[in-house]
Amino acid sequence: TPSIVLVTTSLAVKLETRSKMRRIQQLLNAKGVDYEHVDLALEDRGDEIASKTGRREVPQLLVNGRFIGTAEDVQEFEDEGALDGMLGLM
Repeated sequence: TPSIVLVTTSLAVKLETRSKMRRIQQLLNAKGVDYEHVDLALEDRGDEIASKTGRREVPQLLVNGRFIGTAEDVQEFEDEGALDGMLGLM
């Protein structure tokens, strides 16, 4: 089973950011995958995550330590039918 990490923050002010975080969470939950939820407002892991992904924006999805993308990327992979394979569902 792949290690899946969803990086968010509960301190997001922008409605658009909160919506994107919620959308990825709902997508992962609907697929029934187990994932670690890292809330950068509660865990001081921002530098660690940024060093892996090269980005500081949220949400971010990582699988087996590899940066998969932001909300737009994840939705694009889902639309193309590639996300299930990345999440180990195929």
